[in-house]
Amino acid sequence: MLRWGGRLEQLAAYAALLLYAGEHGLLYCMLASIPELAVDEKQLNDIRMIFNMYDEDGSGELDREEFVAVLGCAGFDKEDAEKAFDQVGGGAMRRV
Repeated sequence: MLRWGGRLEQLAAYAALLLYAGEHGLLYCMLASIPELAVDEKQLNDIRMIFNMYDEDGSGELDREEFVAVLGCAGFDKEDAEKAFDQVGGGAMRRV
């Protein structure tokens, strides 16, 4: 069993890897197991809506530019957002 110990960066990286790998069930279970991050259906719909707003080409995936824009709105600087994208394989992020 994973224990996060408050390491938000590790949690975010693991969540991104699960998303990238298409492991949506594991991602949901992982997020639901963390009380501070418990996600209900409304929150998932909100996340999907935000994803769709940034999926400019309607491909169902976020390319590097789209991903960096999303993280920029969340307060990440461009360099950190690009590093995060590269850490999860450098491919596109698929819609859940």
